[in-house]
Amino acid sequence: MRLCSGNARPVEAGFTLLWVLFLLVVMGLGLAALGRAWHLADLRDKEAQLLFVGDEYRRALESYYRAAPGKEKSYPKALADLLRDKRYPYPVRHLRRLYPDPLTNSQAWGLVKQGEEITGVYSLGAGTPLKSAGFPKQYEDFTDKASYRDWIFAANPKGGDAGEEGVAGGAAADNVIKLPSPEERKLCDDALQAAMQECMQFAGTPQHEACMQEAAQVHVSCAYGKRD
Repeated sequence: MRLCSGNARPVEAGFTLLWVLFLLVVMGLGLAALGRAWHLADLRDKEAQLLFVGDEYRRALESYYRAAPGKEKSYPKALADLLRDKRYPYPVRHLRRLYPDPLTNSQAWGLVKQGEEITGVYSLGAGTPLKSAGFPKQYEDFTDKASYRDWIFAANPKGGDAGEEGVAGGAAADNVIKLPSPEERKLCDDALQAAMQECMQFAGTPQHEACMQEAAQVHVSCAYGKRD
């Protein structure tokens, strides 16, 4: 009886070890699946951010093109020009800030150029997009692209059209651009001159720059098109 009892202990220990190893394998597979799910969710979130940020750059490039002070239209030579339009003597902004590439978390973007002028941007991120369908109308050519570098956010010189939808799926009317007639633009220019004269009463004070910037933004909206 002692021999039988002594032989049972190694067998029980062996089964316990196998059970522990089995549990470790199951836990490892579960953690791997959880990590994969988290990675996919994070990547989908970054793709959504890329669509939003890329659209912001596209709109800013179109705004810069439309806001040319003369008849000669042009695009910026640097993305920083979207923050401070040097064609004007007063502050004019077409973009709130320079957004980083959501996929690389870098300020470096791929640039589409005509000569020295920037007409579009694209991500420098590597890999194949998870999203392959269901894009807004202006980005339908992103469908089934094999690389994020094929998601090119290019400016349209004509701006939005009646059929264009925003990235968030907004109404088409939100993207309709109405350009004023020459007579209306002349009124906008006259209003700017009057506003700048009023701002002179704040010369030498912090309010002066704020007043001039507000006048400039109102003038750009008035003279170079606005959304319904």
